[in-house]
Amino acid sequence: MSTLQTTAKARPKGFTIAELLVALTISAFVFMGLFQFTFATSRMLFDSTAKIDVNRDVRMFTQHMTNYARAANQFYIYKSFDFADRDDSDDRKRDGESGDFLLLIYQEPWPDPDDTECITRLVGYFRKPDGSGDDATGPVYRFEIVYSSSNYKNTLTNTPESLIAHLSASGDYDQVWELSRGMADGKLFYNFFDRSIMIKAELYRGNNARRISDTYNFTVSPRG
Repeated sequence: MSTLQTTAKARPKGFTIAELLVALTISAFVFMGLFQFTFATSRMLFDSTAKIDVNRDVRMFTQHMTNYARAANQFYIYKSFDFADRDDSDDRKRDGESGDFLLLIYQEPWPDPDDTECITRLVGYFRKPDGSGDDATGPVYRFEIVYSSSNYKNTLTNTPESLIAHLSASGDYDQVWELSRGMADGKLFYNFFDRSIMIKAELYRGNNARRISDTYNFTVSPRG
């Protein structure tokens, strides 16, 4: 009898169901806390990276406008970069009107008796929205055409519209902004008294699940 009692007391004690439930509950809370911490950290990193990208886009575009727009002699704004919206001088937006395509024109007088103005370079910025509504977003692209001194374009026989007629809206262009929404009556560029260009936009970075945005307002005047 004594031997049986000693053997029974020597057996290791197992966990009860209540103890297992407590342990599982504690583990669940620990894992939940770790998951929430990891998710919050990843979200903060994502937002921080997107904000840096937006700020970089703002700086780059402001530098572009400062360097290129101020040096231009003329500018024209068109409704869009679609050919039908930029193939005629009547397509140019006047004072108080806006569009998604800005064309900067650089000129110099040709060294001949009548000093005819000649186009030496063209720089364009255009937005390609994914729809027709005011809330449509899309990337912004840039192109540049430089003419050699022996191939300047006489303004008596060439118009800006004719010089860009060969460009396709589906061509390969440098991307300036990844995604933007026009805020000048749903467009990006606004003609201010035919003297200045107002850029009004909301910039986006991120993805469809989460986007970071910032507004952008900038006014620049070509030298004329």
